[in-house]
Amino acid sequence: MSEKWKLLLKNWKFQRKKNSFGKFTKGIIYDTANGIISMPHDDMMIGKRLSTEGAWNLKEIDLLKKIIHKEDVVYVVGTHVGTLLIPLSKHCRNIVGYEAN
Repeated sequence: MSEKWKLLLKNWKFQRKKNSFGKFTKGIIYDTANGIISMPHDDMMIGKRLSTEGAWNLKEIDLLKKIIHKEDVVYVVGTHVGTLLIPLSKHCRNIVGYEAN
């Protein structure tokens, strides 16, 4: 299957998912290993993984937890929806997130 058809099929699936919640719904709230995360229902990467696996990028979080100390101030640049920031916030004194979008 060509890349164009794969993308069209993916978009169709997510549009169908969005329509199943109703036109006034803006997103979904996931209760995951990363914390409680709110995502738009048409998110094709992280939202899909949160809905099917219940987590996102836990290996990276575990790696970072090993180098973060309770007294540290951590800056996360590119926080997106907080799947990295939220779990790390429990392991440091303060955490600051910045998301350009």
